[in-house]
Amino acid sequence: MDLDRTTVIAGIKIKVIRDAIREMARHDMNDSGWTVTSLANHMNISPTHAEWLSETLVEQKILERKPPPSWDKDPTPQIRYALGEYGTRFTLARMLKRIDREKVDNIIAELLKRVTQINANPDLCYFVNEIRVLGSAMDRKAESFGDVDIAYDLGRRRRPPEYKDWHDWSHERWKLAGRHNLNLLQELYYGEHEVLRLLKGRNQYLSIHNFDDVVGIGAESVRFFILPEGQIESEDGISGEKLHKARMVSIKKRVEKKEQRAAGKRLPAISSGQSPEQIKQQMITAVKSLAFDLFRAVDEQSPHEALEQSITVAQKRIEAYRKLNAPDRIPDILRDALSVDVIERSEPEKFVFSEERERNANDGTDKKELAHKQVTHAVLKKLKQWTLNGQPLAHDEYYYGVEKCFRLRREADIDEYKYRIEHPQRRYTHDADFLSETALATLRQIAKHANVRLHKQALKTLNDRDFVKPFRNKWRLTPAGEWAIKYHAERDAFHEKRKGDGEHATARS
Repeated sequence: MDLDRTTVIAGIKIKVIRDAIREMARHDMNDSGWTVTSLANHMNISPTHAEWLSETLVEQKILERKPPPSWDKDPTPQIRYALGEYGTRFTLARMLKRIDREKVDNIIAELLKRVTQINANPDLCYFVNEIRVLGSAMDRKAESFGDVDIAYDLGRRRRPPEYKDWHDWSHERWKLAGRHNLNLLQELYYGEHEVLRLLKGRNQYLSIHNFDDVVGIGAESVRFFILPEGQIESEDGISGEKLHKARMVSIKKRVEKKEQRAAGKRLPAISSGQSPEQIKQQMITAVKSLAFDLFRAVDEQSPHEALEQSITVAQKRIEAYRKLNAPDRIPDILRDALSVDVIERSEPEKFVFSEERERNANDGTDKKELAHKQVTHAVLKKLKQWTLNGQPLAHDEYYYGVEKCFRLRREADIDEYKYRIEHPQRRYTHDADFLSETALATLRQIAKHANVRLHKQALKTLNDRDFVKPFRNKWRLTPAGEWAIKYHAERDAFHEKRKGDGEHATARS
């Protein structure tokens, strides 16, 4: 794909966009796409900016919209994006310094020389049957080029008689190369990779593509080389034009099967309607994006287009929510969504074991958490002061507030060091968390000295993890076992209390 590396889309350099889309596609393992939020987090931009960028790429057919997958249970699901018609070519674009026609002709000429050398070497497992040029290099009127795209078609040579299987020959080539950092598949198919490396010749402007893929997507190409028939003995006995025709028949069959499978799969349609809750969430996201872009404008060099887009989108979505005539006031909604105090208070309570709570008070854990909360408020106060008044001329109490938080964090690190010196052996709660229900029930039966038959596998697990030990033909709790009993008793009581509080809250409502 011929791209100019100086291009800017949505205020972002195209090379940065290519790297981000390439990374998102690499993690799209189940072909369900990715959300605007995940793209925004990866690129460190606002969701509004990420949505604007994604929609621009959709218009250029680099991305396409996808409906939420069936496993997404979010009541307000986001539209997802995936690679579109030109997406794969976009992620593979090199965006190097552009070259002229003379350089392109030299690259193709050197390529054809390497093809001759490969075909003349009988030790290689593959031969080059055909070379085609595609993309901008086909245009004789073009004056500058980003890269040279070529399609290759390889054929297998007839294997020597000393090898029982063709893969044995390929594996032997790997042994001779002395490359021991490859996995099993790379070892078995080393013969093909070896020829492709020779074909590319370490030329950064040369992009090589499989002939099957090029024909499969219907890309136009011009033939530059075809092996004369019978020049090389192949594994299946055909080469040159006959091999080309056989490839074309095979590719057409695969394309037809792919189209039939695609026709059989009916993807759910992307709903154009929006529920009131979705409109509300979109307003919150737009205002958060505006706040992000405002902070970014204060702290760093950011594209002014992003801030302008955030202002426009926030205005539109606030107006869309107002048209709903919903009872919830917009200032209340935004305060709950943006306020640090409200967000901290709304975090669900977590279970903390009594011994762990005592340790947290002594080993600096509580101080670290307090320093983290205080520094957030101190930085926000400093930011507000800077926005309104600029740099203070004399005493800066906001700066000293931030400095105080760092001193508190330093004290926490010292407390943690002292605690580890005084308590070298520490017991962690996840040791007891990993116990199964059967193992926990067996542990409680041993604690009660119950005269019942104990589960053998559970006993083995408890014994291996030092929760129980045999003593006088009976199983006894170790200190770790007594600790685990106490831990699970407190945890069960905590969850029962939360369950009761939830039922009371439901009854009151």
